[in-house]
Amino acid sequence: LFRSDRGEKIIDNIYKNKYYDLIIRSMNNKEICLGNVDFKYLSEDNHINIKTTDKCKYNMVEVDAINLLYRYKKKGIDLNYKDLAKKFCYMEDLGENSYNFIISLISFPYEFMKECKRYRYRKGELSDDEYSKRILKAMEQDKVSLV
Repeated sequence: LFRSDRGEKIIDNIYKNKYYDLIIRSMNNKEICLGNVDFKYLSEDNHINIKTTDKCKYNMVEVDAINLLYRYKKKGIDLNYKDLAKKFCYMEDLGENSYNFIISLISFPYEFMKECKRYRYRKGELSDDEYSKRILKAMEQDKVSLV
């Protein structure tokens, strides 16, 4: 489930799918991400309206999809993440490299890595038992790998 090479495999997959080309495209297009990617920040009135722009920033449009889908994955909501990523790429006229980038980043074990880092740098703040519980919870949140 959490072999040491999972993160490396995901990062390799990102670079194989021309990550730098995605960045250049984003820069050339002056793409903007919402920052707040939850449905409570959007409304619909024949168009999708953004309720707040306070966290908007220049970034790849893929990042909005990643943040939204990862939020639901972390909550354990069972969705067809691959299909949703494909639909997002279709709607945004993005290619296969964007799809693979989104799927890879959704699969990265963020919570597990965060807890390992916390244990490494803050050793002694919590008992080993508490750290174990937190790491097991993180592994559960990150268990779905799409690559």
